[in-house]
Amino acid sequence: MKTIQHAITSLKGAQYSTAYIELLKGHHDLAATLQINVSNVVKRSYQRQAVNVTGGKPIESRYFKHITDHDVLAKLPSNARKHIRVVHLPDVGITNYGTIQEFGNGARNPAQIEVFYNGKPLHVAQWPNEGFINIIEVPEGQSGTRFRYNSSVPAGWANETDLWVYGYWYWSWSDRSVKVASLNAYTNTVTVVQNPPYGLRIGHFGKPPEQVRFEDQGGYFRFYNVFSELDQPGEYYMDKNSGNLYVWMPNKDGNVNASDITYVSLIHDCINIVQNVHDITLTDFTLEACRGNGIYGVNVHDIQIQNMDIRNTGLTGAVLTGDSRDVTITQCTIPDVGGGIYLSGTLYFA
Repeated sequence: MKTIQHAITSLKGAQYSTAYIELLKGHHDLAATLQINVSNVVKRSYQRQAVNVTGGKPIESRYFKHITDHDVLAKLPSNARKHIRVVHLPDVGITNYGTIQEFGNGARNPAQIEVFYNGKPLHVAQWPNEGFINIIEVPEGQSGTRFRYNSSVPAGWANETDLWVYGYWYWSWSDRSVKVASLNAYTNTVTVVQNPPYGLRIGHFGKPPEQVRFEDQGGYFRFYNVFSELDQPGEYYMDKNSGNLYVWMPNKDGNVNASDITYVSLIHDCINIVQNVHDITLTDFTLEACRGNGIYGVNVHDIQIQNMDIRNTGLTGAVLTGDSRDVTITQCTIPDVGGGIYLSGTLYFA
């Protein structure tokens, strides 16, 4: 079967002024990052049909099963057990689950496998489901790796093996996720693998803004990647040891209908515009479901990205960096990404 990559590669050495690659209606799933390694190319949908180019793989509804393992069910909240579905990813040919890495405040790491349901992202099971909890003590001070909180909820997390925390640790404008080294649920003490950017402080989350002084910003967090807290629609948990993906779909009963479109992200970047390539137009299609960047290029010029929906990427929607010149991004929507647009090079503002 011919692919988009095959179409681009076939242009090597050909004589043309501008080549048009037009995509027919439907989902075009990339097996690897699409390498645009020739210049003077327009890639677009055919007659503006609905086209989705993805860095992921669909999972048919029939693969989502009720959980029958009683040991697994016992770890889940009782109100969630009948709503959560499980798919054994090796059954659909997926064995690369990625790894959880730090994100926030300048961290530039690709996401682990993510789940998208009818074009919308789900999120990893977390606690609390909304908002944050405050740090109440930092025994080693600002530069330490331990802090205490006030809650009895984590006492039921005895089986959690890969806990992470995400928060605004010192300033309310600086977020970061950090891996948990240890959790003592009896003393309510978390030890993280490293001190977050700017350090730790006691928090005041939930106070009215007028009661929080500038120097009292930050100091609040949440736990995530917590299987025991898979307790509401729109959450999932990836058990990398078993290859099982557990999902509570964002509907009342948790069922997955045949008409639903469920994707998981697989490849790093969706599109790479190779260095020194020029005069590329990407237009009139949706680009989605990769673990890294939607579009990436270094030292490229005369790039037009227009009328696109770039969504559901683990990193930035579009990155054109190095000495990239004459780049135009217009009439695009870029929702649910790790960052919107990053440009560097020679910029002109009209």
